[in-house]
Amino acid sequence: MPQDLILAATSLDPIERADAIRAIGLQRRAEGVQALLFALATADAATAELAVDALARIGPPAEIPVRQALAQDVDEVVRGRLQDAVTRLTQNTERS
Repeated sequence: MPQDLILAATSLDPIERADAIRAIGLQRRAEGVQALLFALATADAATAELAVDALARIGPPAEIPVRQALAQDVDEVVRGRLQDAVTRLTQNTERS
């Protein structure tokens, strides 16, 4: 079932994609990080924000992949979303 959830996070159906992204974050599924990064880079702003939130919920297992994605050559919008994710991950780590 987890693979289905991860696959749904990259769905073309915006409702299915949003539901899957929320679920990955709520369940803190580290294996969904790559799907969240994909959604963050390709989805509309509202869905990308869900992906940022899910990455922040996953916490430390998401930090290295997010930082690696940020280090790559990406456009300004995606870079801003990734930076937001790094900021939220850092804040969550400091609170723990």
